[in-house]
Amino acid sequence: MEGISTPAALLNGLAALHVNLGAQPYAQMQNLAGGAHMLPLSSISRILNREMLPVDERQMAAFIQGCGVLNRDREKWMETWRRVKRPASTTHFYTPSLIEDLVSQLRNIDFHRRSEPRQGAIRRRLGLHVPDPAVLGTEAMLQSALDQLAQISSEQLRAYAEAELAKAA
Repeated sequence: MEGISTPAALLNGLAALHVNLGAQPYAQMQNLAGGAHMLPLSSISRILNREMLPVDERQMAAFIQGCGVLNRDREKWMETWRRVKRPASTTHFYTPSLIEDLVSQLRNIDFHRRSEPRQGAIRRRLGLHVPDPAVLGTEAMLQSALDQLAQISSEQLRAYAEAELAKAA
């Protein structure tokens, strides 16, 4: 868990954890985690296929419990998840690695398939108004998302710098 600092590294770590602890079948993981309401089979699949991180602390705790992580190691995994999900003190702070991860995920979506499940989740995760790529095209949609992320990042960095200067004064 040391050295895990990006979403991609955490996804790789969770997949390795699953394998190293016996690669339980999804249904068994779900039962160990407390049932479908705690850890849906679709979430297990998407996490192990490195398509998404656990969405909240409850789901992360259920996932590692489903893998069979010992009690003494659970908090280390939870802390790793917290560090990766909240890389800065500001909520929704867009780090370059997070932006790169999200753009990579967006590029891999087939936007012409209306049933593409990741499309809405990634748009919600971005927290931005992202135009429909079926109307504007994928490149225009990506450019719009990047422009909005750059604006937000600039505003966040300015607010952070002002807060640090106020502390120093």
